[in-house]
Amino acid sequence: MTTSKAAVGIGAESPEHARPVHGIIARIAAAAMRAPKITLAIAAALLVVSGALGSTLTEKLSAGGFLEPDTEGSRAAAVLAEHFGLTSMQMVFTVTGPAGATGQPVIDTGRRIATELRAEHDVAGVLTPWDGTAAGAALRSTDGTIAAIIVSLHGNDNQAMNTSHRLAERFTGSDSAVTVAAGGPALAYYEVNHKATEDGSRAEMITLPLSLLLLALLLRSAVAAAIPVAAGFVAIGGTVGLLTALSTTTDVSVFAVNASAAMGLALSIDYALLIINRFREYLDDGSEQHAAILLAVQSSGRAVVFSGITLALSLLGAMFFPMGFVRSMSIAGIAVVTLSVVLALTCVPALLVLFGERVERRRNPGRPVQESRFYRIARFAQRRPILVTIVIVGSLLGLGTPMLGIRFGLPDDRVLPRDAAVHQVGDTLRERFPVQLAGTIYVAMPHVSPQQMAGVREYATAISQLPGVTGVTGTVGNYGGGAQLSAPAEAIDGPAYLAVATPLDPNTTAGKDLLGAVHALPEPTEVLVGGLAQQNADIVGGIRQAFPRALAWIVISSFLLLLLLTGSVLLPLKAVVLNSLSLSASFGALVWVFQQGHLGGFGTVTTGVTVCTIPIVLFCSTFGLSMDYEVFLLSRFKEEWQASGRTRADNDRAVAIGIARSGRVITAAAVVMVVAFSGLIASGIAVNRVLGVGMTLAILLDATVIRLFLVPAVMRLAGTWNWWAPAPLRPLLAKFQLQH
Repeated sequence: MTTSKAAVGIGAESPEHARPVHGIIARIAAAAMRAPKITLAIAAALLVVSGALGSTLTEKLSAGGFLEPDTEGSRAAAVLAEHFGLTSMQMVFTVTGPAGATGQPVIDTGRRIATELRAEHDVAGVLTPWDGTAAGAALRSTDGTIAAIIVSLHGNDNQAMNTSHRLAERFTGSDSAVTVAAGGPALAYYEVNHKATEDGSRAEMITLPLSLLLLALLLRSAVAAAIPVAAGFVAIGGTVGLLTALSTTTDVSVFAVNASAAMGLALSIDYALLIINRFREYLDDGSEQHAAILLAVQSSGRAVVFSGITLALSLLGAMFFPMGFVRSMSIAGIAVVTLSVVLALTCVPALLVLFGERVERRRNPGRPVQESRFYRIARFAQRRPILVTIVIVGSLLGLGTPMLGIRFGLPDDRVLPRDAAVHQVGDTLRERFPVQLAGTIYVAMPHVSPQQMAGVREYATAISQLPGVTGVTGTVGNYGGGAQLSAPAEAIDGPAYLAVATPLDPNTTAGKDLLGAVHALPEPTEVLVGGLAQQNADIVGGIRQAFPRALAWIVISSFLLLLLLTGSVLLPLKAVVLNSLSLSASFGALVWVFQQGHLGGFGTVTTGVTVCTIPIVLFCSTFGLSMDYEVFLLSRFKEEWQASGRTRADNDRAVAIGIARSGRVITAAAVVMVVAFSGLIASGIAVNRVLGVGMTLAILLDATVIRLFLVPAVMRLAGTWNWWAPAPLRPLLAKFQLQH
């Protein structure tokens, strides 16, 4: 019996496949299949619109968003910016000449630049070595050859970074007498933004054709390979359009663009591969092409939706963290996951309707699953379950041990390549100046009364005596070594501040100890401590506070979804534990390479800290991505288990056959994900490279060591207990269980 395109059942197939096609997923796919050309035309139109919208996206992206808005450091920064023109978004000009910082050419050029800067309405304040202040004296290099000009800028991160670029273009350059270079955090943000955008565009030009080539080899069909890549291409374009729309209501991080584009490509190809694999299986079982497409979408489409929900919920866990960078990544990730699922349920069936025959033209039906390499791997693990489990779990725990030494910090100009001018200026400031300009601790006092002045002077004197402090300046005078170095300041009835100069790096233990010592001093009035060391402390505190809630959300939501999928209590627990193992190994490797500097830090500059937001983003995204493979495998296991006699041997067979049937598509999906994330690894921005390596390592571990070896070994040890649920829960699970 043949099946027409309007059929809802299959005639020429085995009885287990002869079931009606129903449900919203099948109806969506059927609608796309009835009008495939219109479906693809709509996708193409959306792609064009997204491209037009995306042309303005670069101007709206943010390279910041690492700080929490309501912390002590942020409130101190607000006081300093509002009352004293000292903003956290600063840029630095270095002026160098043959006669050094005291030579007339450097002095004349520096004063001219300072005068013109003070006339700029986007400039909040300017500090130079020629101001006659104690703070200005620290703006000459220790060898006296370089002068620095500190410029505080008005506006948010985006406005300040654009202002810094405009000012750098205006004032930097060299002649026979003087060389002027520019750096600082605001200009670093600008360079990161534009470098990341360029890297992303270049990566897409490489990853798309490379993905096509690899898929053609893996699927043994150029047309079959083109369908997932076409979906991935639309996903990238759609991602840009979605992020452009999001940028009108919230800040969008430049890193979110790179990471979500890579994720969109990887997921779209991943989901398309799953459907194509099922489509081929139904054809091998004797189904007619159109019916095979419907059945493939009905079975694998539900796995795609389920996987997308799981990943979206994991990404939603990042919303527990208050940093704008993390929330931006979360929103962008959820948007691109949704888009990838929609493309899988519409464009992939439409493409299969048009090109399905050509997908199969040169392919012979697959061999029996028992003859596949993946079946043999699963049986190998099942024959030696204790040995396999001990070796793999021990190895993963060993790889994860460096994570115990993780230290969080904020990114600076060193995330840029070494040859970037901003990076070189930063190195000059760190290595050749008497104090760490980035390490200055600011003490903001929102209100000081005349009666509190004596206590404030004693407080400033006490700070100047702390180990590691070279001097204290501000509105209440200059102090050093426990003595007041300037005439007493006039009585203040309003805000005041102190700037604590130090040669200590704020990311070091000594720098953190100094911050603790400042906090430990008795406060004469309300005091808000700011600066990079305080911002680091605020971020670590925020992460520690939010992480338990995010972890609970991700673990509980994943557990409940897998419980509904499998009807088992043990399998969701197993999934959470194994995912945690692979993630801990990935994090340990990242700390070992990028924080501790082994293997040359993969070409990055090691600062001794891990950028604070990276573990959050990696945990939320890779936990969900790992669940992709878990959902695909469990769906297969469950199908085989339900069709069996449900004995211990049937459990082992269900696992082995499930891995054999899904192994090829999981391997192909993992390879494509590695290719997609390779664009991040090749980026010149260290943050992107760490994200790319982290995601790649987690995916490789998950798709190979975990799914092919550890899962069959652990499920062999558990036997029929894999499918156990408490008796009181069974009726409820049977009622609400998600069927595949």
